[in-house]
Amino acid sequence: GRFGQVVDSNTGVAIGGLTHVDSSAGSEEGGSDLVSLQNGHVFTVWDATKADGSGKEIRCKVVDPTASSPVIIEYVLETHSLNERALPRATLLQDGSVAVVWQLPATGPDYAVFAQVITPNTGSIVRAKFQVNDLQVTTQQSCDIITL
Repeated sequence: GRFGQVVDSNTGVAIGGLTHVDSSAGSEEGGSDLVSLQNGHVFTVWDATKADGSGKEIRCKVVDPTASSPVIIEYVLETHSLNERALPRATLLQDGSVAVVWQLPATGPDYAVFAQVITPNTGSIVRAKFQVNDLQVTTQQSCDIITL
């Protein structure tokens, strides 16, 4: 599993306890990303094998690292039947929502890159899933996202 620890950036002192980030016990877990939210909570996204083994899913969790029961919410953002890593990445947008991007195999060596914008504390969809890239002749993979 993955664990996280919030640390004061000025002093290096730990804030709160060690938090178990993913909860897909017994499943194969892959790429992950963390985003600090405006309210001090932490949003994390990762990919994991679905409980029934029929493919992968992208999971999200919001935690309050200073609380004694840190998990606020956990939910599945996307499921797919392919046994490929989605390698999700996330960024905080100015309005407090989170944009998540991920990749899935398309044709040949190419990967399709998808994005979705959500309200992190509820999982509500702000903007439905859409394809970001146009498939070209060259290999495309390893997506990332930033806020400008």
